[in-house]
Amino acid sequence: MRTRRLWLALGFLLVPALVHADDHRARAFGAMTQAYRSILAGFYGSVDFSTPVMEHDLGAIGEFSLNSGSHEDIDETNMTFMFGPSMALLPDLKKPFVFSAHLLVGVVSTDSDDDTRDDTSFSLGFGGAWDYSPGRTSERNGFGARVQVDWVWAEGRAANFLRASVGGTYTWYPPKKP
Repeated sequence: MRTRRLWLALGFLLVPALVHADDHRARAFGAMTQAYRSILAGFYGSVDFSTPVMEHDLGAIGEFSLNSGSHEDIDETNMTFMFGPSMALLPDLKKPFVFSAHLLVGVVSTDSDDDTRDDTSFSLGFGGAWDYSPGRTSERNGFGARVQVDWVWAEGRAANFLRASVGGTYTWYPPKKP
């Protein structure tokens, strides 16, 4: 467990360095999440990097979520580890908000009390996010908010579910050139 925390801390320390290496933007997102496959509440975290390409912010996103609760009167925990491309649709640096879409691939791990649904399987996720970043118009690092909805499809015994997340973001912008 200690090793995982150290890797997570190292990742958050390296994000600003990676952003300043080129004209990249990076965003860390942490949120409370709800998985609608009964009621599974939990935590969602992601880091995404993007760069402006042909009037779109194209990027990559890596995410982790942990949802725990009850499904059909059986206690269950779902963990997802996914990554994939993202694209901001019609971004405008003169506005503090942006809508983005993403497609994710990875694994879903399900652990239940009765072991009937225990499985780790391939998964696909697709969805969108609405970000509000007050520093976006001036390209200043800072806090913001995000609402995100994903559909997660899992192969095997793990079930498909809709996941909604609401939380805070922190965005790193590249330094302005003199």
